[in-house]
Amino acid sequence: MNFFEKVKRNIGIVLIFLGVYGCDNYSDDVDAALAIDSDNDGVVDYLDLFPNDATESEDADGDRVGDNSDNCRNTPNPSQADEDGDSYGDACDFVAIATGLNSPRGLTCSNTGGLFVALSGAGAGDTPAGPEGLPSASSYLGADGRAYQYGLTGEVVHLDGNGQMTVILDGLPSLAHLANVEPRVWVDAAGPVDILEQSNGSLLVAIGLASDACLTREGLGEPSATMLGTVIDDVGNIQADLAAYECANNSDQRLGPDGMSDFTSNPWRMIKDAASDALLVVDSGANAVIRIDDLEAGALSPYETSLPDQLQEVPDWGLENIIGLGQTAIGLPPAGAVIPAQPVPTGIAIKESSGKVFLAELTGVPILAGSARVYEIPGAAIAFEGFTAITDIAFGSDEQLLVLEYSSDGMLGVLGLSSAEGRLAMLDPDGSVVDFSDRVALKHPTGLSVCDDTLYVANKGSVAGSGEILSASLRGLTDNR
Repeated sequence: MNFFEKVKRNIGIVLIFLGVYGCDNYSDDVDAALAIDSDNDGVVDYLDLFPNDATESEDADGDRVGDNSDNCRNTPNPSQADEDGDSYGDACDFVAIATGLNSPRGLTCSNTGGLFVALSGAGAGDTPAGPEGLPSASSYLGADGRAYQYGLTGEVVHLDGNGQMTVILDGLPSLAHLANVEPRVWVDAAGPVDILEQSNGSLLVAIGLASDACLTREGLGEPSATMLGTVIDDVGNIQADLAAYECANNSDQRLGPDGMSDFTSNPWRMIKDAASDALLVVDSGANAVIRIDDLEAGALSPYETSLPDQLQEVPDWGLENIIGLGQTAIGLPPAGAVIPAQPVPTGIAIKESSGKVFLAELTGVPILAGSARVYEIPGAAIAFEGFTAITDIAFGSDEQLLVLEYSSDGMLGVLGLSSAEGRLAMLDPDGSVVDFSDRVALKHPTGLSVCDDTLYVANKGSVAGSGEILSASLRGLTDNR
């Protein structure tokens, strides 16, 4: 309520006071004044902030737009701007501050303002095609049977509050599959996945691999490929080699589909542990969190956590009706089989007030809806459950836990064979889940961060050239539900 509206209300209170406490000479005039309702809306003028508009009488946020028509009732937005036309004003909705990005993944708040974005790139990018139509860059055949091409299209960029982009690092490794669609696009890239800004302003960058830690890098035959599966500094020096650690240790001791040791490595997220100042790196491929106490020494060790497998029955996804092939034909287990679904850890976040560390999982095949959990670590105590294919988590300014789902449709969405709609949810302190699906349409979202009160989401992260960064006021979202 602005100053003039307060004065209007106060005048009404004074008139009541005069009428009640004995100013008899004025009582008839006061009664008449108090009864005036110019717009006949049932709210007398001295209480009506819009006395000449029968459709409005209240203005909760004081922006001179009545509550009945205000598209952000509890957040001032006199312009009523609504970029996406969804009836929610931009002040309490998501807006795109960057588009056309190559596979955006991790988002990190800058110590000096703005946002760092890790872009996993577009594989070989514009490298000329070879005789089979694929770029002539190095390649390998992935576990899913698809050919992945290597290039130097990964980047780290900085976005200011207006979405102005500055390239911080480029020419970083990227692996991606060239999808057989028209026009052909690079999908499912592995490259820069997360950034951490240190207290001195220098950056650490985690680079994914999503492949065999022992064989892929050497097989690519590119010197720069040694950065895949590592943490590098902002001049390209390898600070921690997660892939080499996984090759030597097989962190989770699990076996691959062929019955051999599974040496898959895929660094995905990293944070600094507030209690120990150790760097914690989530390796989704290794199903592990790796602890690095001293970057200079390069000593890696397992963090004390071991997320459990979940025994799950494989459904019939009806793939023959969708792509003309049965699920076993593309390497998936048969319907009815009961298999141990691996955890595949993804998001990691620290609750500032307690210093407790929380770890989220995507879950492995069959990626059933509702099977993903958030754990408190060390250990593996279930903190929250009932989610699907989590790619990131973050705590809000009021320590609400925000959970980002890659595909709320589970396996079919992950494969891109359904609508692939993602979801952003928030857990209130009372344990209730707030779903923001009515505010934002997400498709394969891959990263999440909260900087002060601004919430950022990396959306459309699986297709190079389609990625976008969305932003919203977290308080604006929650105050206007």
